Amino acid sequence: MSATWRSSWLPWLLIAFAPAFFGLLTWTNANPVDQFGQVIRLFGLPLYLLELGFMLVAVRAGWRPIEQVASQSSVVRALLAATVAIAFASAALAPNAVGSLVWTYLSLLQLLFGFAAAWLTSRVPTPMRNRIWPAIAGGCLVYAGLAAAFALSPHEPGFDWQYFGLAVANVRQVGFYMVVGTLAAVGCAMDARSTKAIMLTVAAVLMMTLSFWTGSRGAAIAAIAAIIAGCVAFPHLRSIRNASIALVPIPAGALLSSPLPRPMVVFGVDRMISSLKASTPDAISGFRLRMWEEAWQAFLHRPWIGYGEAQFGIVAPQPQAAYLHPHNIILQLLVQWGSIGAGFVAALAIIAGIRIRSALRTHDGGVVPAFLVCVGLLVFSFYDGAMFHTYPVMMFAFALAFLVASAPEARVAGVHS
Repeated sequence: MSATWRSSWLPWLLIAFAPAFFGLLTWTNANPVDQFGQVIRLFGLPLYLLELGFMLVAVRAGWRPIEQVASQSSVVRALLAATVAIAFASAALAPNAVGSLVWTYLSLLQLLFGFAAAWLTSRVPTPMRNRIWPAIAGGCLVYAGLAAAFALSPHEPGFDWQYFGLAVANVRQVGFYMVVGTLAAVGCAMDARSTKAIMLTVAAVLMMTLSFWTGSRGAAIAAIAAIIAGCVAFPHLRSIRNASIALVPIPAGALLSSPLPRPMVVFGVDRMISSLKASTPDAISGFRLRMWEEAWQAFLHRPWIGYGEAQFGIVAPQPQAAYLHPHNIILQLLVQWGSIGAGFVAALAIIAGIRIRSALRTHDGGVVPAFLVCVGLLVFSFYDGAMFHTYPVMMFAFALAFLVASAPEARVAGVHS
């Protein structure tokens, strides 16, 4: 691997500024949004272009995906092959086979991106690794600035604010970007010098302000859970200084968002509070309880290999909206790939967890924010589509790859290979 590629900022800028890039490409004040624009937002197509660019950089640097997969243990290779086989078999038998195959190929692209991220991350010098997650936090903050400018700009009468449209198909999905940026900023602030820590904490506050303004409950819950998990995993984070950093962004963001004007009643902290006063537990959950029950029933009707990706809206249509996933990663896996495919994924997850344990014992740059983002998105996926929509899946794959590549054995292998 040449020194030029080892010191290049290009692959990391592609990841860091992906939200802003996606947002600029989807900026429109028109209403209704055209069908092509809806497809762009739903599939997150600009993000896949950035992933392809990242992988191209890795290939130029010497990455060979076939060799990388071949270097894995026989158990990992067998599990990967079996998971891919189940994914394509379920897609071929899906109610909408063409649509399911498209989503399956996109998932395969995400998998390859994760492998490329692990390979490239293990080969960059530590000073560069230390700058990756601050850059990601900065990129998410730029997206937050774009969202603020978008909200303040003139819109056509009757604009559908719940749709929003700035790199999202629903305004709640802004929370995916903000939880990544907030946790990246908080994780970096905990290891930074005082001046830099203050700047990162302010950035986290601003991002949580936007998240609360959109009415997203999920981002705050995921951020809290990730920070708690981080304090458990990293003893050096348990200090008064770091506690103050971790405790500021969420309440400060909620307070700052409260006086902001709301274009619809579904926005803001008031919406979040009023939703807790709904008449039924299902309504409080955003009708997820019924959704999960119907997802479970759909799984029981085809329990082995599932219905294929993005078929939930066909096999268990919901009256309130057309959902392609059941807002729960376990049910999502069971519905799309059945118990066999879900079992293979669970086995791979256990192996990945074992591999990153040694990374958690290091103080290598970026490990803390990578862990927080990984856990935050995983928690988010238990009650929302964080393992379905393109950006959170991309960032989960990147954070997980970063952690795997941060294990001492991976770093030694990477630097000397």
